[in-house]
Amino acid sequence: MGIIDKVRKVSETVWEIPVTYKEGMRAPARIIATEKLVREITAVMDFQSAASRQWMWA
Repeated sequence: MGIIDKVRKVSETVWEIPVTYKEGMRAPARIIATEKLVREITAVMDFQSAASRQWMWA
């Protein structure tokens, strides 16, 4: 199972990292990107940064 399997696909371009992904998260983090871009992102990094900062890729 890859990192992308741990996120929930909300729509074609919205992905959500659940609060259960990392201890201490108070709100889900959302990533705005196509599935292709999410896969490319996860090839070079993990979602720890997004989970920590709760920011979006555009």
